Amino acid sequence: MSKATEQIKKHKEQDQDPVPYVLSVTAAAQQMGVHRSTIYELIKERGLPAFKYGRRTLIRRDLLFAFIDKMAEEEKIIV
Repeated sequence: MSKATEQIKKHKEQDQDPVPYVLSVTAAAQQMGVHRSTIYELIKERGLPAFKYGRRTLIRRDLLFAFIDKMAEEEKIIV
């Protein structure tokens, strides 16, 4: 087994979270319970960190959850 394969296997064993590390806009919308257009609006107007890979817009899972926490704190949302 190559070193890269071993590292991937080790990472998968450590990361038991069912949510992928990088999310599409659709997956991020599902995680937040909102429409895809809301995610695009959050990227454009509220600074949700995202990046393009080819034609796809992707969002790192950890940055999405940090953004949600920040929004909840700023908006004084009770969860």
